[in-house]
Amino acid sequence: MNEGYLALFVYALSIFIATGTLGVLFHTYLVHKIKALLFWSAAWVFFILMQVAFYTGNKEGVALFYSFFSGTLIYGALVYLKEYGDIKTSIRPELIGIIPPIFALYGIFLAHLGLSYDFSSIEVPFVVLSGIFFLFSGFVFLAIGKKKKSSLHLGILTIAFGIFVLLYPVRLSFPHLSFVWTLVPTTCEVV
Repeated sequence: MNEGYLALFVYALSIFIATGTLGVLFHTYLVHKIKALLFWSAAWVFFILMQVAFYTGNKEGVALFYSFFSGTLIYGALVYLKEYGDIKTSIRPELIGIIPPIFALYGIFLAHLGLSYDFSSIEVPFVVLSGIFFLFSGFVFLAIGKKKKSSLHLGILTIAFGIFVLLYPVRLSFPHLSFVWTLVPTTCEVV
């Protein structure tokens, strides 16, 4: 099988898995009526749109849909935390205010690494900012996981995905590995 057909297969499989995840989340919402699941379902719609944008080379679409995906995911996590307010946690929603400085420090760090790919590309700042939101969502899930074990695994997966997303500009700095980097997200993107 040549590389082009394999890449096309991986793209289709990735969108199929993301659509399946959307279906499971929405079905679970319909059964249990947990409001956060509705927001997570919406987040996966944005994720599918982001994948289509990525695979078609639409950088503006990647930036826009990644940011909607991460924003809706964090909103759903905070709604879940609010719905189950009896869960005591050290995570405070006010900590969202530290995200812009983290974003700036990460950009400065990447610039000092001297990577050939920087924040001048349209999608990179938005993808990195989304990665920070994924990390924050993962920590919310971990905090909830102290009382509800099912959230513990979701927290670990969301943090791992956030780290993967944060490495987006680093991955793009190595264009000779572009085929590998295209394949890797499809195996890691199922949150």
